[in-house]
Amino acid sequence: MVPLAPLNMRDLGKLNSISGCELCGNEMRSRCTQCLVVSYCGKECQREDWSNHKRLCRSLKEGTWHTLTFSHASTPMGGMYRAVINRYDSTHEIGSLIEGPEDPNAPPSNIHDEKAFLVKFQISLSQYGMDSSMDSSMLLYDRQKSFQVYWLKKQDAQIYAKGEKAIGDGLKIYRWARRVSDYQLAVCFDKAPVTDPVW
Repeated sequence: MVPLAPLNMRDLGKLNSISGCELCGNEMRSRCTQCLVVSYCGKECQREDWSNHKRLCRSLKEGTWHTLTFSHASTPMGGMYRAVINRYDSTHEIGSLIEGPEDPNAPPSNIHDEKAFLVKFQISLSQYGMDSSMDSSMLLYDRQKSFQVYWLKKQDAQIYAKGEKAIGDGLKIYRWARRVSDYQLAVCFDKAPVTDPVW
């Protein structure tokens, strides 16, 4: 099947979800024990894929992982409506993309379990070029948009500074992360993906 028009992020994320062995697509039975990022049906496929996987694996294994705490609210006020759109989203769909305030007592879904996955860290355009006060925040979400949360500078000021340094003068970065609790991610800021993913 070939799409007739550009895909939005949600649809692209669904197509990019790997639900089986990294190499053959069969049922997953094990993960790479070094990085926990890729899954295989068995040792034969894992051995065969090693030449492709070893660069990513060694990169993540040697990286420094930091635990950050996130929340539903982007500001102390919380309870706001939001819509995250990109150039592939149709203007006719914007109404369906607006999301109401989330239940602050319910943790965001975790479709990744303990597996590492890519997270997009994005600075709000309204904050771009600001004085990086303690009220700063970044929007975090995965490719499937299974969660959209905020990382507040005032919660993790030292680690937030590492995130700001990684972003530099840009608006976004992609980094590997693992869910470590309902409201925490372990993130590897010093090891970027080899190329920016199609998001």
